[in-house]
Amino acid sequence: MSHPVPYLKFICDKTHFDGVTLFHKGQIYFSPVSLGVNFTQTTIDPLQYDPVHTHQDLDGTLYFAGNVANFDDWAFPLNQSKQGSNLKPDFDFTNNGYLFPQNDTGEVVYFSSITSHRMQIKEGTNWYPHIHFVQDGATVPVFEYRIKLAAAGEAIPAWSAWIATDGDLVFPYVSGSIHQILQFPMFDSYALGATSFASLIDIQLRRNDNVVTGDVLVKQFDIHVLWDSPLGSGQEFVK
Repeated sequence: MSHPVPYLKFICDKTHFDGVTLFHKGQIYFSPVSLGVNFTQTTIDPLQYDPVHTHQDLDGTLYFAGNVANFDDWAFPLNQSKQGSNLKPDFDFTNNGYLFPQNDTGEVVYFSSITSHRMQIKEGTNWYPHIHFVQDGATVPVFEYRIKLAAAGEAIPAWSAWIATDGDLVFPYVSGSIHQILQFPMFDSYALGATSFASLIDIQLRRNDNVVTGDVLVKQFDIHVLWDSPLGSGQEFVK
């Protein structure tokens, strides 16, 4: 995708330029003088320093340029998902989540969504899936998911193989019941089929271990994704 030259840009080749200060780590400081009115002084930190700027396509889409993109959650709350045909796993109405049983891969949760207009869609774009669950002990459970990804207008693929969590917990466990994040391996979303912002994603989630005794309460599956057009796309079906 080609991007035209920006309509407006600052070029800073010295420390101060018309009321705009460029700091050593790429921070841009707008002084009240440059704004022309009595605004509060503001600093903007770059998301990545590589270089940092934005530009706007002719269709109105605003992009971060260079290799700049910022992370956000693409959330799949499990209280908005679907149990299997056997109405399992059980839903915990007190603690608001699904109870995935020990040593039973037949209890599966199903959910679907569509990629956002704001997401980065290009070759080499990695997604970082994980679950949010309640951890009650030091032993780490194993969860698996499988996925279908289909861009709008493309054929629906077969399910992927089941992909297991990699055992990496985000936070150390000491004691009690804590909100924990358990990660799956990252993957190249474009290579798997997310080649447009209107890509369909189907997911199935299950537990597959006999190491944690009893049920494990899971609250949410989500994917950390990159956004490179924070205001969406300038056209309804094209980005």
